[in-house]
Amino acid sequence: MRILIATILFGLASLLVACKSKAPEAFSTNTEAEALMQVAFPGWKKDALVVTQVTQPDTDASGVKQELPLWVQVTPAKVATLSADRVLLIVAGTPSDAQGASQAGHSTPGNLGAYWFERREGRWYLAGSQPSFAWSGFFGDPGELTLTPLGNGQQALGVVNGSCWQGMCGRWLSLYALGAQRVDALLGSEEALMIESDASGATPGCPDLVAAKPGSQHRLSLEDYSTNYGCYSVSGTWQIQPGGSQPGDLVISFTGKQTSAQVVPIQAPAAPASAPASEPLEEGEAPPSEEYLVQVQAVQARLIYRFKDGLYRHASGDNPAPGF
Repeated sequence: MRILIATILFGLASLLVACKSKAPEAFSTNTEAEALMQVAFPGWKKDALVVTQVTQPDTDASGVKQELPLWVQVTPAKVATLSADRVLLIVAGTPSDAQGASQAGHSTPGNLGAYWFERREGRWYLAGSQPSFAWSGFFGDPGELTLTPLGNGQQALGVVNGSCWQGMCGRWLSLYALGAQRVDALLGSEEALMIESDASGATPGCPDLVAAKPGSQHRLSLEDYSTNYGCYSVSGTWQIQPGGSQPGDLVISFTGKQTSAQVVPIQAPAAPASAPASEPLEEGEAPPSEEYLVQVQAVQARLIYRFKDGLYRHASGDNPAPGF
């Protein structure tokens, strides 16, 4: 009897294993982002809250590097065709709790994940994943994503994001190589390059200065201009030039305006009619005897990074976009 029972139990177990092994593998019949999302994240639906757990690099108080598990709310971002039989789904993730409620603040980056699919007999099956290849951006949004040829049949992902603090705004570029099995950063230790910088809202006199013609001079009170920041509005456009056996140069072309200033004796009248009004004097306060003579200068520059040993490295030019 014991042998019979054992035989029956073994048979049932084998049957369960066989049934489980025969469960159909999820697939998509096309490479539309929404269709691929349903394979990578079973149950995913458009406009529905779907979360997954990823990791974020961190360093504890003692300096030890670690990976912190975090929940993110996932949405499809881009689909890159790597070959006739392989595509890559890029997914954006906003930090959230386990129920999908956003946990993002101003300085909170968004997550970027990668999911590879291969075609077998006309169907697309999940072939691998890299749930967190980058953290980028602000307010949980990784930024604007652009696919661009890298050379030698490869593709790159450009990620641009930006934000503002106390009247100063900036935008940064990150770049990633989209491989057949993994995504790798292309800028190395620099991680991101500043491609736009604007301080027109930092001090009262800046909006008029960045709108003025290059070469013009302006007199401003000491309260309406700051030599700590200056006034500037510089923006750059980026591109990867066509390459041969290896990726072409990363070229960033900058244009804009910036100012330089020196302290000079106040000229009568104290300031042009178009200049912002100075703060009223306190009782007993002497009127100012000095002001700024500000000159507006044109900015035109080109920054080149060249691919070497798997990374883009600085080759020529200086970045004219002031950091902050």
